[in-house]
Amino acid sequence: MKACWILCLTMALAAGCGRPQRSAEGTAALPDPSTFVTAEVLGVRFIPETGTHMVVLESRQAGQPVQFPIFVGEREAVVLNMKLARRSTPRPLTHDLALSLLTTLGGEIRDVVIDDVQEEIFLARIFVADGTGRLRSVDSRASDAIILGVAAGKPIRIAPVVFRKVGARSLGKRSDGPALDI
Repeated sequence: MKACWILCLTMALAAGCGRPQRSAEGTAALPDPSTFVTAEVLGVRFIPETGTHMVVLESRQAGQPVQFPIFVGEREAVVLNMKLARRSTPRPLTHDLALSLLTTLGGEIRDVVIDDVQEEIFLARIFVADGTGRLRSVDSRASDAIILGVAAGKPIRIAPVVFRKVGARSLGKRSDGPALDI
């Protein structure tokens, strides 16, 4: 039964086609928070010129705010905006279902880490404690990990390698509300 919830969560968070392959999920230790940068999800921006959406994350490095985008699909953008605005739907969406399955079976999201970029795709891991307290690492798309992290009230952490590979930049003024330009 305990392995069942891991399978359910993994299936619910399965990545799309063409995604870089990663090592299998398994038991894990929480990453040392001092080796990662904690980021705040500022919101989602729509870019009309390209018809794309991006999640804007912001962290502080050397006392300065640093922002960088992660491009996401339209559905993920809408769901993330709903979570940031604390809006719900009459029936559970996929991310709600995944979180509900996890908590119903005694699990808990402990940490969300964006830990790599491969072929311009952000890779993430969700650290989940099962009903016995054993910690597991689940491979995830960054967009799904961010949505689940926001829904569960967990911080989003970013590995230094991501900053080195992608860089960071200022994306303009910070919005007063959670949703940006969508």
